[in-house]
Formats: sequence, C-alpha cells, structure tokens
Amino acid sequence: MGDVRGEPRLYAVPCRHVFREQEESMGRRLGTGLLCVVSVVLLAAGVAAAAVIYGTAGSDAINGTPGKDRIYGLRGDDAINGFGRADRLYGGRGADGINGGPGDDLLVQGPVEEYARDSLNGGRGDDRIRAANSPAVRDVVTCGPGFDRVHADARDLVASDCELVGVAAP
Repeated sequence: MGDVRGEPRLYAVPCRHVFREQEESMGRRLGTGLLCVVSVVLLAAGVAAAAVIYGTAGSDAINGTPGKDRIYGLRGDDAINGFGRADRLYGGRGADGINGGPGDDLLVQGPVEEYARDSLNGGRGDDRIRAANSPAVRDVVTCGPGFDRVHADARDLVASDCELVGVAAP
C-alpha cells in the first residue's frame, strides 16, 4: 500500500499467530522455540515494505523480506538471513549464523560482552560487519563481492575477501 502519491508507508502489523516450532537435523532434535508469523504489507509497485522482525528467547530461523529489514535474533542460536536490499541484522546472545544476502547490509554478531562463536557472511554488496567481542571469541567472518568493512577482534577468523578489516584492541 502507499499514500495518494504512491510513496511507501510502514505499518505496524500485530503478531496474530504464535506457534511452537521444533527443528530437527538428521533425526536429532536441535531445539524448540516460539515463532511469530508476521505479515508484510506489499506496496503497489510489488516491492515489500521494510519489516522489523524479532526472534525469541529460543533458537530461531528468521528470513527477511525483499525490503530493507531490521532483524533481531535476540537469545538463542539463531539462523538469520537477509533477503535483499540494505538489511540490518543483529544476532543477539547465542551462537548465530548471519547471512546478509544481496544489498549493502549491516551485520552485528551480538553484544560485545558475548562469549558465543558466531558465523557472519556479508554476501553480495558493500557490507559492514561487526564481530568484535571483549574478551575476544573466535567468530568466522566471510564477506563476498563488494567493498566490505569488518570490525573484528584478534581471535576472529576473517576471510581474505574482506577489503577493510579493523581489529579491536585486546
């Protein structure tokens, strides 16, 4: 939807359907968490509006929309995937896997004082990745095509495809 001039507007959409989801891999139960289904308001041009999506205290699998999303994993070991455009993806506490996808994204592993090991992949685009912890924890950072900027700590494993890497003082 848009206003009279066709400009996009962002509407808050209440969470109407909450259900418990169990994740399994090769017959092993990985975890159970609450999942909130959020509707996205589509614009007349066929492009999804930006969404703000929150995970739960458990482990979540969260996928973004084609719009400029803000996704917060919160607690738990989350898998967060941006879909397109310039997303802002925040892992939160827990061992998170964050994938930016296409677009100029911001990926933040979680609070600086966190001790979990995260995996951050910028994907295509000029991304900014924040992976520094205090004390230092070994996170894995890959960047992808584009000019990517990484703020890491001394224990992080940063791929050679990251163009500009700053290392936090211990």
